[in-house]
Amino acid sequence: MGEPETALQQGRYRSPARPVWQFYDAVQEGYKCPRCGGRELAGQNTTNAMKHLKARCEAEYAELVKALSHRKQPVKRNAPLTTLEESWRMSDKRAQDSAEKKRCITGLQKLMGLPNVSLSLFLTHEFREYTAMLNPWFALPTSRVGLCSLLDGPLQVIKEKIVRQVEGSVGASVTADIWNRK
Repeated sequence: MGEPETALQQGRYRSPARPVWQFYDAVQEGYKCPRCGGRELAGQNTTNAMKHLKARCEAEYAELVKALSHRKQPVKRNAPLTTLEESWRMSDKRAQDSAEKKRCITGLQKLMGLPNVSLSLFLTHEFREYTAMLNPWFALPTSRVGLCSLLDGPLQVIKEKIVRQVEGSVGASVTADIWNRK
């Protein structure tokens, strides 16, 4: 067998789907501009063909732009039908959701702060289902890092309190007190 035949050689040529190709003549290698003889390969992107028309065949390019203009129309959207009262109600709902999220995080932080509670408990599927039943709108972090980030705020506050207390202390020496106990 020889080299594979193209669709044009096999007689199965289809008309191109893009409007840009109506301004070109079909030849064996692809398409040829009837004005200047410029060629474009079959199956290539239409961008080069459009650039060719724009640079060399202004009348055809204007016709092409007119043919494609219906595709570029902006989508008309209806204006929202919310009143000022509904808008206030929705913003109040967002504030409630934020307060609910803070409440859930605070409860979770207290639970995580209990002694002998492993973080792996919070990563289990069962615990996730349990929290979803309690509050379906609260998204529990899915990773250990995400769970630890919930603790960062309260731990930072505790750390700052400890630093303030230590800085305010007299600075007694623990080792001196131990050795003096004879």
